[in-house]
Amino acid sequence: MKKMKVAIVMLLIIPAFFASCSQPPEVIPGYENTRLNPDFLVDVEIARALMTACIQGDREGMERYMHENYTSLGAYGANSQFTRQEAIEGWLEFAKYNNNAKFSNRIWYSWVVDKMDNNPDLVGKWVVTWSDFSYSNEDGLEVSFPMHLAARISEGKVDYSIMFYDRLSMMRQLGYRLLPPESTEE
Repeated sequence: MKKMKVAIVMLLIIPAFFASCSQPPEVIPGYENTRLNPDFLVDVEIARALMTACIQGDREGMERYMHENYTSLGAYGANSQFTRQEAIEGWLEFAKYNNNAKFSNRIWYSWVVDKMDNNPDLVGKWVVTWSDFSYSNEDGLEVSFPMHLAARISEGKVDYSIMFYDRLSMMRQLGYRLLPPESTEE
């Protein structure tokens, strides 16, 4: 009889324990209508392949992973915007004059925005990465700086990306100097 009571109690406790552990997580304010990307690994590989094609100057790879309606922002400041063709030409130019380009210390994250009333352009699957980017220019100067990229995935391709990096650090490593503006006093 005692074994029967223990078995019944266990049958009640075990499902209750698993039910309490499987409750949906609390929604953090500001993250409503978002969820983790179920296609994380596939979408990360798409973003990784595009980034590799870009730094290697691989036109075919860029065309394979850039959506026909691709747009990119941020390479030359927050107001710079490039079409698919402009981005491809820019990366081809980069690869022509720079060597040994690589990403290291990458961290990836991905989520899906299901609805965003105040900014519908944010709806979609997003992959973001933080990494260190390095290359050497045609004069042999080596540079390395932190970089952040966010890419929206649509139909198995990147249709939008935005990149941020430490331009001042890069320019200083290339030998440029920051000069103060000339005085306007007369």
